[in-house]
Amino acid sequence: DLSARAVAARPDSPAFLGNRGAALAEAGRFAEAVGAFRASLALRPEDATTLRNLGQALMAAGDAKGAVAPLRRATEVAPGATEPWLA
Repeated sequence: DLSARAVAARPDSPAFLGNRGAALAEAGRFAEAVGAFRASLALRPEDATTLRNLGQALMAAGDAKGAVAPLRRATEVAPGATEPWLA
């Protein structure tokens, strides 16, 4: 798919990795999405949207406990954002 090709072309792009994670999550492939979001965050650790997406993917994968840290960090990075906790 397009997101996989984009990551293959630019594996150092946090945006492409985040988009790949979103595509995987949309397809219900949450464990793979978690990996893509973590890879994106390794390159851009303060991205609130990716932190939120990671937390939501972890919750969808059944790891509610693991979701707390990235969701909390998302609200620290973007204090006015409440959507991380509305997942």
